[in-house]
Amino acid sequence: MKHKKEQSFEYRIYFALIYLAALPFALGKWMFRFVVPNATRANRNFFRRSFEQASSVTPMIFQSR
Repeated sequence: MKHKKEQSFEYRIYFALIYLAALPFALGKWMFRFVVPNATRANRNFFRRSFEQASSVTPMIFQSR
């Protein structure tokens, strides 16, 4: 039985910084769909999109160590 590995404090800091950096871009993409009528209508909100980006990027940083 596998148990979830504890996340270090450093991992959480990196995750938060990446999340905050991705948030404006996700918000811009979310707002873009209201400006351009033919833009794709993604149902995900920009908070979730930022969280997913941070979730994929942060482990890559710690994997390269």
